[in-house]
Amino acid sequence: MQSSSDANLVAIKDSGASVIQGGRPSQEDRYIALAPGSLKSNKNIALYAVFDGHAGATVSDHLRGNLANFIDEALSKSSPHSPETYKSAIQDALDREDEIIDRQNWKDGSTLALVLIDTQQNILVEADLGDSHMVLAEHTRRNKKEENKLKKLDHTLRAHHLVKGKNEWSNERLSVPHKPDDPIEKKRIEDAGGRVNYDTGAARVGALAMTRAMGDTELKMPRVNNLANHNLEDLVGVETGLKPGRRASADLVTNKAHFAVRHLKGECLVLISTDGIGDEKEAELAARTATDLNSQGWPANEIATELAKQAVKRKDPDNCTVIVVILEAPSAAQ
Repeated sequence: MQSSSDANLVAIKDSGASVIQGGRPSQEDRYIALAPGSLKSNKNIALYAVFDGHAGATVSDHLRGNLANFIDEALSKSSPHSPETYKSAIQDALDREDEIIDRQNWKDGSTLALVLIDTQQNILVEADLGDSHMVLAEHTRRNKKEENKLKKLDHTLRAHHLVKGKNEWSNERLSVPHKPDDPIEKKRIEDAGGRVNYDTGAARVGALAMTRAMGDTELKMPRVNNLANHNLEDLVGVETGLKPGRRASADLVTNKAHFAVRHLKGECLVLISTDGIGDEKEAELAARTATDLNSQGWPANEIATELAKQAVKRKDPDNCTVIVVILEAPSAAQ
């Protein structure tokens, strides 16, 4: 419940998370969910993120334990805060993480989908690397007078108005899947001296089926050139990601995040998940299911659990982590 002094703030009405191992031998997913007041640099910030580890959980573990602190430290150096300072702080934190990963010589990697919400400025900043998902659902009916009129109608008339679009949600996927066969990503890799291979039937850079991630230092500078011009016949199964006879001039797999910024209005639902929930279309479908369940009165934690349970019913289920955040932002129509 908000007081009159915080009536103009975004209210985090509910949030919940679910983690299921699926059919994998170990759980490499990690997540963070930090309510406003958790960061010293700005008490109005909420921060949510999922980290999908691959080839181990060392990187995803380190992200869970340190990324929020690194973002906080970066934000403490800038004021006032804006979408640009938020994006800069997030990228600075990612760069700092990769420096540690390289120094520690960790061999695994992790995707990322992160949402920073400034509850005072009604701003949502999204960042993603790899194939984790973030979908923003917005309630189309934000007029309080209309809502009150709807509540006074009998069941039949209310149902008629709902069918006519008075209570719909619109979904927007803000994350971008970073795949090797995406024309932009493929050109970036080839311009840097790398190549996309289809040896397994799927597009890959080296052995990786994504082009942006934390860690994976063997496909980043300077390590990517360690095997350049090396005769790989004695290294069975090694795939450097480089074109024959070439050296990389830049990271083949980069940690440069894709960002999206939205100004929040009215009731919103945020879905963040690892790719265990499926591809981008399945993430959008999961968001629609989430809004349906929310409209039925389900709490966020139960919604996240239901979505994760549905995801691991598929053939060859992956680790699956789902975060659901339900919020209410001030609206001029109220």
